[in-house]
Amino acid sequence: MSACVVWMLILAWVSPEAFCLNPQDHILETDDFPQDDRFRPAIGNGHIATNVLSDTIYMNGVFNGRGSDSHRARIPATSSIDPDNDNMSSVFITAISTDLEDALHAYNSAMAMSSDTLLVTHAEAWRKVFEEGHLEVNGNPDVALSLNTGLYYILSSIPLSQDPLNPFMGLSPGGLSRGGVAFPNKTSPYNDYLGHVFWDMDTWILPPVMSLHPHLATLLISSRTRVLPSARQHANQTGYQGARFPWEQAQTGEEVCPWPEAAEYQVHVTADVSLALRQYLYATDDVTILTNGHGLELAMDVARFWSSRVVQNDDGQYEILGVMGPDEYHYNVNNSVFTNYNAKLSLELPAYIRDTYNPYLSETEQGEIDTFSHIAKNMLILFDEKKQFHPQFEGFALNESIKQSDVVLLGFPLLMSMPRNVRRNDLVIYENLTDRVGPDTGTWSMHSLTRLELNEKEAAADDFRMMFRNINGPFKIFSEKPASNPSGIRCVNFITAAGGLLQAAIFGYAGIRYRNHHLDIRPRLLPNSTDWAVRGLHYQGFKVDVEIFQNMFKLTLVKDRRDKEICLSNKNEACEILKLRKSVTKPQQRFKIFIRDPRVGTATLALRIQPSVLLQLSLLLPLVTVFTL
Repeated sequence: MSACVVWMLILAWVSPEAFCLNPQDHILETDDFPQDDRFRPAIGNGHIATNVLSDTIYMNGVFNGRGSDSHRARIPATSSIDPDNDNMSSVFITAISTDLEDALHAYNSAMAMSSDTLLVTHAEAWRKVFEEGHLEVNGNPDVALSLNTGLYYILSSIPLSQDPLNPFMGLSPGGLSRGGVAFPNKTSPYNDYLGHVFWDMDTWILPPVMSLHPHLATLLISSRTRVLPSARQHANQTGYQGARFPWEQAQTGEEVCPWPEAAEYQVHVTADVSLALRQYLYATDDVTILTNGHGLELAMDVARFWSSRVVQNDDGQYEILGVMGPDEYHYNVNNSVFTNYNAKLSLELPAYIRDTYNPYLSETEQGEIDTFSHIAKNMLILFDEKKQFHPQFEGFALNESIKQSDVVLLGFPLLMSMPRNVRRNDLVIYENLTDRVGPDTGTWSMHSLTRLELNEKEAAADDFRMMFRNINGPFKIFSEKPASNPSGIRCVNFITAAGGLLQAAIFGYAGIRYRNHHLDIRPRLLPNSTDWAVRGLHYQGFKVDVEIFQNMFKLTLVKDRRDKEICLSNKNEACEILKLRKSVTKPQQRFKIFIRDPRVGTATLALRIQPSVLLQLSLLLPLVTVFTL
């Protein structure tokens, strides 16, 4: 089938068990459909999306307005009906594309299918998606349903493959089903973020997608490499080298943020993009992202930006002045510890790629990488020796309120190595300063994860539960802020929060850490569960099921590679090779997972890669979207 975008919405008032093997964990149902349209569920296939009974369809990459006035273009929905018959079943077919022939071909293909066929193919497509990677929870149905719903809302905003006629533009905090309203009258301005792409995609949403669906994570990274020319122009126009990504990105890649201070100072987004590429390489070892996917260009251009953005002080250290960190209550500050350390990682990434994958580099590029490494080594990272914690920025006072966790992010996702007491001090000091009704994603998910690192199980469970304040109604719509927030819940279908909840499970309670040459795992039970599992955890071409019980966990290899083997080890044991469809049971302790070359028994890392032409990706059949009551 051609690279089209197809909308096939089936409103079927039938038994939900027909579409799901485990209704308790996957079916959302109610006898009282929400009258407030903010709490109606999103449905989509990554090309187009809507909310049930909405009068609007949104399409990937289609915007109205220029610059800070841009927002998703509202396309009239053909399925906006309010049913008055419990037994009614209606089928609406709309084909939307940027090419007329493409749309006609898709429409005719869909019209040739029966409604039963549409329903079956839709259910089969979603079954395959969830079988590739999902979470299962026993003993706590609310957590199970919330995790699966969050994953669904994220996946419904990502296409199954790239569309060469209309490339994927990236994920917005409100998903693909929202973004056309600039000044809604129910909450504060810009509550759906207009369909713009923020650091939310790179930092909060990509990691769980990468863990369960790495082939989709490539699309998220491609939405950044697609706009590299605009990012280079942005850097040049603001007086810097390399590539500077906008705080808010839409179709063209130009800065479209309506808040001037964020557009000027929140430059950490450029480091966040580089960090996403680093994490993806750790998790997948995907060489093609560096050449065909322009990842090497991205890493080099981001490092060039930071090398031109730093200033050297009298002590020979490099500083970054005039920024805003994740805490948006403070801006135009100097040496944000989050920004500086994230920039340090960006400057180190080209050397990691060179030393790990041995790509072709010119003599000039080799010299640049040496300069990047020198700056990274001498980057100023603020630390209070007396109180043993990281000040958020120069002059930060410990009686100031912050919007969300900032310094806490040093330990994860930035993976800064630090003593246990420093990690705890960073958590406790800033936890007491954090807005209790701030965005849950930037706070409670990371606080829960950090508490687990410190083995503070009860406090971790309390922080984990805090995130559920932001889940609304029978369809579990995630919101940016809880209903108790005096200024309202702000963005709805907030897939950033869904990403945060998934991270708390995968990287918190499963204890997963993707590192440069191995994967860490330290599983624990989710709160109030009897057992739970990560089905389809991906690591460098292998896929494992992780089942977690009261005092032990079980690993089962469900997909292997012919050229490599995967093994599990802790500090007291030799590396135990995992065999396909065979399970190993271990106590709830920290283990490391390695990928080895069976011919030599050690990890092989260096591969010679040359620049190549980007290959055009073939497309799967468009996903049929179904909603059942």
